[in-house]
Amino acid sequence: MTGSSGEDEGAQGAGRGAAGPFVAALLGLGEFACERLEPREDGSVSLQLRGGQGDWIEITASTAAAGRGHFGRCALSLRGQVSAARRAETAVAVERIGRAIDACLERAPAGCSIVRALAGPPREGSVVFGSEAVRAMLSPELGPGVRTTDGHRITVIEAEPNPRVMGDAPLRVSVQIGREGGGAPFAIVVEKRDERPAYARTAHLSMSHHGTGAGRASGAHTLCALIAFLLRLRDNPDVAMTFPGALAEVGLGATLDVDVFEWIPFAAGVKPALRHEVPYARVEELVQWLERRGFVAAVAEENRRTPDAVVYVARTLEGVRELASADAPIVQALPGSIPTPQLVRLQGRVGELLGYPACCVEAFTARVAREVHRRIGGGEAHEHFVAAEEAASRTSVFHGRLNDLLPQRAARLVSFFPCRYDCPAALAWADGVFAAIEAQAPRLARELGSALVGRMVIDVDGARGDAVSAAVEVLALEFDRF
Repeated sequence: MTGSSGEDEGAQGAGRGAAGPFVAALLGLGEFACERLEPREDGSVSLQLRGGQGDWIEITASTAAAGRGHFGRCALSLRGQVSAARRAETAVAVERIGRAIDACLERAPAGCSIVRALAGPPREGSVVFGSEAVRAMLSPELGPGVRTTDGHRITVIEAEPNPRVMGDAPLRVSVQIGREGGGAPFAIVVEKRDERPAYARTAHLSMSHHGTGAGRASGAHTLCALIAFLLRLRDNPDVAMTFPGALAEVGLGATLDVDVFEWIPFAAGVKPALRHEVPYARVEELVQWLERRGFVAAVAEENRRTPDAVVYVARTLEGVRELASADAPIVQALPGSIPTPQLVRLQGRVGELLGYPACCVEAFTARVAREVHRRIGGGEAHEHFVAAEEAASRTSVFHGRLNDLLPQRAARLVSFFPCRYDCPAALAWADGVFAAIEAQAPRLARELGSALVGRMVIDVDGARGDAVSAAVEVLALEFDRF
């Protein structure tokens, strides 16, 4: 055979790592694509290459006997269909693969099989599944910037967007493949191994293949085959791998189907009960999900205050009934009606049943008694402005853990209005909530912790952040510590 064994310009950057020369050779095959790439139990490797003209080659690479074989360290056996006009190109492709395997064997300890040489040193210790773990198993050969000769490359490795977290969805990692100048997207989705049909499986993982519109000899197929191959080689069956839920890599900007700042702490036992408003169309689904997990739920018969249903959640039937009974007159009262002493008392009782600090409940009910939009010094403002103004007036140190003024209103650790921004009882509550979120959604906890510190603004109409109007009174607070 004749031909160059050098890397194509489009595959440059893939030559690092134990399998570097081999990966670079496959990425630079030109019109050929690698459609199948499998390690064998005897340490050899089998490949299937397909050309753009419908021709194909199957290659088995095994270590060569001393002094024998096509190459110094490996031997290739071939079968397939190749046109006469394609034979020279085929010879170049096959020689490139053989010499690349030789280069990998030369780097490896003496006596290594091809599979072991391409895998590199075995991973040890425990592994937490996620995008970082998948990146580590593909690195450095399939790192950023590596591309095929037809312009395909891995664009991102990240947790698959999954807003449906109510069902305790498992974490899935998407290895996305794009092409310079556009083209149909491809992806390999990696998740915990199961017995459903799969594109490929490793000791711990299953992979599914998603893609449309690429030709049979597309470089996207080569990347998919390489991704599956490297994960097979590097997923050590002797290493314990743990699988977190879909929330593990959720960030602060994610769109989710539940308020995780409420549900995670409740499920962890930090919050004794929940009062949750959801669209009526989702009530049945939510209640079924709660009951499957051993919680008790009830739905308010009527809610005149908002267009949504009010769902009460607790761990006992008695707890749900007590919360629903206390809240019923509140949700049935007409919006804007003057609060009666009974409603003020019931507001306090609801806060108590939800586990809120007594001092914060007392400050809230005092505002309810005079109507929540009335300021102490006179005049009116949005309820959230009034609450923040009063809390700030009592505060010596502004703690981000009690910051309830982010533009993304659901993003907070306290689901009540703190009586002040350094309230010891509220800080203890926030600590428990943060610990629960950090345990299940560490990325979310990190991003929230950063977002809660800094300058916050709210105007008298309740607008926050960039939405604040320069034409009205604004309250600016600096939360200088978490």
